[in-house]
Amino acid sequence: MAPQRYRELVKYYAGKYSIDWLLVSALVFHESRFKYNAKSNKGARGLMQIMPQTGAEIARKIAWQGYSDNSLFRPMVNLEFGCYYLSNLLKEFHNDSSLALAAYNAGKGNVYKFANMIERNQAFPGSSITYPDIRKYVYPETKQYVSRVNTTYMLLKTLDRIWRL
Repeated sequence: MAPQRYRELVKYYAGKYSIDWLLVSALVFHESRFKYNAKSNKGARGLMQIMPQTGAEIARKIAWQGYSDNSLFRPMVNLEFGCYYLSNLLKEFHNDSSLALAAYNAGKGNVYKFANMIERNQAFPGSSITYPDIRKYVYPETKQYVSRVNTTYMLLKTLDRIWRL
């Protein structure tokens, strides 16, 4: 689960954007191991590893004042932006969390490209494509990423049920 110092922030922003906070916790664990100052070799930043270009786009969409790329190292900003982004991916991919996670990792354009490899004659939104269908086409690292995040998510859900007893 989220370390104690981030748990309430994760719960707050996941709730604000109607996402299971345990899914967000699993994603953050695999993106940054809950290190607020994490930076990937591709330039993604913070807890949810948001690219500066994506951060600037989100800032415009939600009218966030005073955005700079370094804002992504602030847990409050990063979690809000990451939850906003994940929420939109979940909506776009009809609440298929595996497709949303694949898009979070590889970019939604790549998920659409993979989907088009399966169904060239049908537009992806509203189609019946699911992650198992697309799995053989996605990048190997994306397959591993989705599998790891989903496994962690299922484990967190199980532990949450046990701890609530």
